[in-house]
Amino acid sequence: MSIKVSSVNVQNRYKVKKYAGVVGNNNYHEKLLNYLEDNKIEIAGLQEVTPLWENKIRDRFNVSGESRFNILYKIFLPQFEEKNSVISKHSILKSKTYHLPHFPSFLPRIITVSIISIDNDEYVVFNTHLDYKDEKVRFREITKILKIIEKYKNYPNKIFMGDLNMPTTSKVFIHFCKEMNKRNFTYVDYKDTTHKKKKYAIDHIFISNNLKVVDKKIFKDEKYNFSDHYPVYLEIKKEIS
Repeated sequence: MSIKVSSVNVQNRYKVKKYAGVVGNNNYHEKLLNYLEDNKIEIAGLQEVTPLWENKIRDRFNVSGESRFNILYKIFLPQFEEKNSVISKHSILKSKTYHLPHFPSFLPRIITVSIISIDNDEYVVFNTHLDYKDEKVRFREITKILKIIEKYKNYPNKIFMGDLNMPTTSKVFIHFCKEMNKRNFTYVDYKDTTHKKKKYAIDHIFISNNLKVVDKKIFKDEKYNFSDHYPVYLEIKKEIS
């Protein structure tokens, strides 16, 4: 049995007050749901999700993940309140959101870790969105992430995804790949851009070595034009030992 997975930065249009996926006649929320349903996505890691947008997903998916903000941020910067939601058609057994180091960058960063039950098997899904400006901050963030991943080393089935804001040529990304390899992860290389204004990938997926790629694709269809990122699609299957 294969599992269809996707990493999707949905783009928080923070200039829109109480943004919930709709701007004028543009229903980005519906386009996202169409993408997920059309392609039978079973597990997705979403980035830049506002709480109002997330609430509209709950009638079709199980949803997990907490906000990156504490109460003061929520009061003074509500337009930047975001989650790295892990959503699934399958049961989410438990979930935890960890905060990552972000200083001197102003906005906090997080990683959501959810354990999902599929056919009496457990899959650990990591979903994050790293700092976009400072390479030194990203290095500290991935250092913390690697420690978090160690907490789940006894789970054989793992999927790591997110908007890492790093091309594959970045020194920090290369270091991260080496460290993930030591932890029995394989990087899924799409060899294509994942952002509409960049010529390289910044959205990435890693899978544990006992999982194999059945199919992979970057969706650039106009009907799924709901973000400045392209949806990253992956179909995986457990290796039979």
